[in-house]
Amino acid sequence: MIQKISQQPLAKRFDHLREVIASPRFLQMRGLNNDLPFYICEFKASEAFEIQRMRRQLVNTLAGLHVECLQGRGVKVLEINLYDLTIDMLKEREGSSEESSLWQEILAVEPEVEKEALQELLQNVLDIKGHLIPEIGKRLAQSDYDVLFLSGVGEVFPYIRSHNV
Repeated sequence: MIQKISQQPLAKRFDHLREVIASPRFLQMRGLNNDLPFYICEFKASEAFEIQRMRRQLVNTLAGLHVECLQGRGVKVLEINLYDLTIDMLKEREGSSEESSLWQEILAVEPEVEKEALQELLQNVLDIKGHLIPEIGKRLAQSDYDVLFLSGVGEVFPYIRSHNV
């Protein structure tokens, strides 16, 4: 029986990801019926630190490859961590007064509000269509990249659902 890639040792997963991401089929978006190619690398929460290290190593390895369909250069990876992005967005947004950011105000009320109310608050202020997607789009437009790594998905769940991004 063939094991799912997520059940393979980290070294095998690394090799598999490197091969898939550096493949001409993936990089040139061939055979996908005009869909955007994406790859979900699922892992257990207990593997988070190892996966983070592996992701950094993968970015460096991909950059050092000589990929024929990229005129012999390596794969340029843009990394966007949804958790870091949402915090940056909240810090940049003004709160109810000019002296405080929305982030500071959320931190102040967090101990006092119910979990569901906090989730709803975050979903509203980080509206995916109105705020998050435009911010991601801005970062994409400012970068020269071949592949996007979207991380921090588990950290922003449930107030951001990655399938909506």
